[in-house]
Amino acid sequence: MRRLKLAILVVLALFLVYGGGSWYIVSQATKAERLMIKQTPASVELQYQSVDFLSRDGSVKLKGWYIKPENQKGVLIMVHGIDSNKADQEVGYLKLTRDLYDRGIGVFLFDLREHGESDDGKLSGDQFEQQDLLGAFDWVLKQVIPPQKIGV
Repeated sequence: MRRLKLAILVVLALFLVYGGGSWYIVSQATKAERLMIKQTPASVELQYQSVDFLSRDGSVKLKGWYIKPENQKGVLIMVHGIDSNKADQEVGYLKLTRDLYDRGIGVFLFDLREHGESDDGKLSGDQFEQQDLLGAFDWVLKQVIPPQKIGV
């Protein structure tokens, strides 16, 4: 009987350690370190429109910038990575935006949920974030840009 109680306690302890460790890992994986925006397109001498829009599923309010050249050939939607934002200096999104603008390509930069200036929302490793990208795509479509002229 004593061995049975000990075995039950060991199994219970292993379950608690495994369950607690799993919960901790998942809770950390669904959060991002929010970096504040330090620059805007004006930093690279570009005029821009600040934009608020919803993820396609309507669950999160997102923030972006639309930079439109005079004779726009198309629009590129730029998506940053985790723990980043639409103006991440290390990645150089604004410099790339300037280069694209000079070639007649419009750029839509936006912050994914839980990043930059966008509202909070759980990260999922792509499931929810694709709704953010689709919301950005929907916003660009509303600017009367043909779908075949939109890239990501």
